[in-house]
Amino acid sequence: MGSASLVASAIALILLLITAYVIVGGTLSTAEIIAFAQHEQAAQQEIRMRTSIEIVSATLTAGASPLVVEVRNVGQEPVSGFDNMEAYLVFADEPVLHPYGSGAGYWAYGGIIPDSIHPHQLDPDEVLTMSVAYSGVTAPVWVQVTTDRGVYDSAYV
Repeated sequence: MGSASLVASAIALILLLITAYVIVGGTLSTAEIIAFAQHEQAAQQEIRMRTSIEIVSATLTAGASPLVVEVRNVGQEPVSGFDNMEAYLVFADEPVLHPYGSGAGYWAYGGIIPDSIHPHQLDPDEVLTMSVAYSGVTAPVWVQVTTDRGVYDSAYV
């Protein structure tokens, strides 16, 4: 009987060590994941701080829609991900969202000048032409362009 309690104590000690190993391993793994996420967040914030755009012109075409907006990258980072960029138009009271796409209620890619370094990316000092199609006869009075990083600029039409 004395050996049975000794074996049970040894098994309990082994289970205790395994449990401690699993808990410590999980804690270290969680700490590593959190540190990596904080590093990535800081890197994204740094990129956002170096990103800046400026609306150079916002002109209505003869008649009505579309509104042609020229946006210059005045920051130090290229702007890409045009499918996540948004244009907001104000007609009377509230801004109306115009996401990337085609047709009324959307904005379309009109080209980048000059587009020689990174094709289809808005590099510093390049100008993006956006064609914002809207429905209705009332012309917009204000436009805001927002990048996928949350950087924006606005102008009166």
